[in-house]
Amino acid sequence: ILDTLRERGPLQSADFEDRAVVPWEPGRWWSSQNVNMMLEILWEQGQILVSNRDGTRRFWDIPAHVLPELTTTEQISEEEMVRRAAVIAIRALGVATEKQIKYHFTRGRYPGLGKVLKDLVKEGVLVEAEVVEDRERSAYSAPAGVWYLHAGDLPLLERLHADDWGQRTVLLSPFDNLMCDRARTAWMFNYDFRIEIYVPAAKRKYGYYVLSALGGDRFIARLDPRMDRKTGVLTLNAIHAEPGVEVNSQTGLALAGAVQELGEFLGATHIALNGSVPDGWRKALAF
Repeated sequence: ILDTLRERGPLQSADFEDRAVVPWEPGRWWSSQNVNMMLEILWEQGQILVSNRDGTRRFWDIPAHVLPELTTTEQISEEEMVRRAAVIAIRALGVATEKQIKYHFTRGRYPGLGKVLKDLVKEGVLVEAEVVEDRERSAYSAPAGVWYLHAGDLPLLERLHADDWGQRTVLLSPFDNLMCDRARTAWMFNYDFRIEIYVPAAKRKYGYYVLSALGGDRFIARLDPRMDRKTGVLTLNAIHAEPGVEVNSQTGLALAGAVQELGEFLGATHIALNGSVPDGWRKALAF
């Protein structure tokens, strides 16, 4: 596969001949397609990347073809790998405990992380932070452990304290990095999210593929959308306002803007409401 991609990439899975000597044993959640399984393994190892997509079809290629400016042959030690990954994870998370860092970026691959974090603090790259628990805002218990913050983000923290930041409303997929550590999200935002894809339709509370609407620094709604690529219609089957959110024209217009961005991303020609919508948002969401 790698030799073929070096010569002829990008290619989709159907372009490869199945030369497996020992076939992949199929399981409950995956098929026995040997080429697809090997592509997934190589992708997880970072040996190949998704070059582009055509609908749901992925085209694969080697990193040197997809991201030549970021491809490197530099050899680093395991400790240096953990060090670099930890810094990237912390800057993405903002503030995090050791356990939360392990769940982000190179998930589950942080051997010796505790020592690395202590070294980064000694060097002044990271600082230990105090995270104050707000019982009035969150019903969930605070995560245990030391919190870490990147020293380069201290000026940003001062801006946040001064309320000097631009709020916006965005829609997050169930697999967004902010959603993947659900215990962290529940405590920080008092927002309990569960994927209902595998829940029988009659037992779903919010919908099949629910998007979370983050407005500023709190979640304001959950949306159950469905995109029909044949007709170009993005249908909103239901919109659920989060408890305590002001359902008015201001939050409605912010939510409508986020929905329109989703429609543009999906190439929708029309957005339709086909289900329950809070009365205070119905006018703003009348596309």
